[in-house]
Amino acid sequence: MPWDKLPTRTIRWTRYDADQEKLDVIMKGHKFISHKGVLPHMYDALRESEEPEFYYKYYIQPLAVARRRTTGRRLAVAAVFLCTVGAMLVIPLSEQMIGGQLMSSVKLFLAHKGVL
Repeated sequence: MPWDKLPTRTIRWTRYDADQEKLDVIMKGHKFISHKGVLPHMYDALRESEEPEFYYKYYIQPLAVARRRTTGRRLAVAAVFLCTVGAMLVIPLSEQMIGGQLMSSVKLFLAHKGVL
């Protein structure tokens, strides 16, 4: 599948695989987007349109395939962030609610074991 250049401001390159009905697009800024379910007449209309950006936005863009790796990574980063922030909030609050006795009880325990 060779890459074809489109004369638009935002869409730089396209390539189409008719067997898989798959359209790959490289946007301005080297953003890669893959679309599945693009019929051959839709790709032809995109190439022949006087306003390919309009045609792309309303007819092809809704068929974009989300990349699972990126979504999974984003969820993992968000989960780690939430756990970290939650721990940072819970530990000081628990010490304040106990009235500062948490650290003193830990020190007593360590002194009893002979560590301190």
